[in-house]
Amino acid sequence: MSYRLNTQVKPLIWVECLVESHSGSRVEYMLKAKAQFKRRSTANNVEIIVPVPDDADTPRFRTNIGAVHYAPEQSAIVWKIKQ
Repeated sequence: MSYRLNTQVKPLIWVECLVESHSGSRVEYMLKAKAQFKRRSTANNVEIIVPVPDDADTPRFRTNIGAVHYAPEQSAIVWKIKQ
């Protein structure tokens, strides 16, 4: 789902991204997603796309929910959450 708004509103899903550089060229991304809608509502097939540097190589992922993969054609990390 993509949307563009001109007014100040609370997004349905709030995503926080913490980027931490380590020794050499290693970079660690920590993502948090938080739903900001009522409990009785649900979000299905959520896809969060996070851009990464073009020269990213051999990424590894760990997630508590959903599935994550690297999309080199987009130079991005794609995190998919079914529900």
